Amino acid sequence: PLAIETTSGEVQADGELADPRVTTVSGDVELDGTVGELEARSISGALSVTDARDARLRIESTSGDVEFAGALAAGASEISNISGDVRVRVDAPDDLRLDLRSTSGDLESDLPLRDVERERRSLRGSVGDGGSTLAISTTSGDIEVTGE
Repeated sequence: PLAIETTSGEVQADGELADPRVTTVSGDVELDGTVGELEARSISGALSVTDARDARLRIESTSGDVEFAGALAAGASEISNISGDVRVRVDAPDDLRLDLRSTSGDLESDLPLRDVERERRSLRGSVGDGGSTLAISTTSGDIEVTGE
């Protein structure tokens, strides 16, 4: 597995990134081509993940936008962000349970959700049987989930 820790500086990696773990205090993170479990923690800086395959996410950010594009594996995935937007594009989202929560941000999804529960600060629903779960929370930031 790929493991990166940095205090200050940008992280860029691409290729067949198996089970990457990235921890940074200050600086943007760009990962292209992750496979498997992705664990990322950032205090300050944007986090971008593209071309992910069979991803299980554990992403925590304090300040900065989070972007993810790729396919999720079965099981639970989680993204939390205190201050910043979260944008997710899920490839072939045919078996997904979605749980979005924001204290002060907009919640949007173009997925064909069923059993939708929409409240002022939350949006929940499923596509297919919900074999994968994606939970996203923000304190101050918008959340957008789209399908590919």
